[in-house]
Amino acid sequence: MTKVALKGLALHKTRAVLTTLAVVIGVAMISGAYVVSDTMLSAANSLSGSAYDNTDAVVTKKQAFTNGSDTVGTAVTVTPVVLQKVRSMPQVAAATGDITEQAKLIGTDGKVIGSGPYFAVGLDPVNGKNLTPFKLTEGRFATAPNEGVIDKGTADKKHYKVGDQIKVSAIGPVKSFKVVGITKWGSVDNFGTATAAIFT
Repeated sequence: MTKVALKGLALHKTRAVLTTLAVVIGVAMISGAYVVSDTMLSAANSLSGSAYDNTDAVVTKKQAFTNGSDTVGTAVTVTPVVLQKVRSMPQVAAATGDITEQAKLIGTDGKVIGSGPYFAVGLDPVNGKNLTPFKLTEGRFATAPNEGVIDKGTADKKHYKVGDQIKVSAIGPVKSFKVVGITKWGSVDNFGTATAAIFT
């Protein structure tokens, strides 16, 4: 049996080489797919873990209906009264509210930075800074309406630094904000194609 197989390989060398090459390429592609998926899963777990490192509970309003994992319609919000009730509970050391929306950062070339998602967060600069997943690497959080904080990945790629102006497109016309801080998400410096803008 072995002799027959070897004789067949000797007679059809090109076919044997191409078959071997196909097997090697197939195994390499499957291995590559596993490496990429494991890397992405690890990054996602790191991001989601970092998001709530210092948070014991998150209070949200009940959603009327959803489409898959995305809320349909306007953002689900809680009232300031709910926040006050949470803060008044004896087991609560600190509680803060934030607003999460979308806003696109516009580069000096007039083009949108990144390809999404485009995170925009309205953060309480006093009570929120210890409970947010955003960790400053430079500067401070925004305290005035014309100030903003951007993610470190954007700052590094587009050469922004504290004190620069950056344009932001959200609801309404494009506005210019002074960069007062650079942030990462937990321990993650780069958000990939995503960008983040944090306001007061």
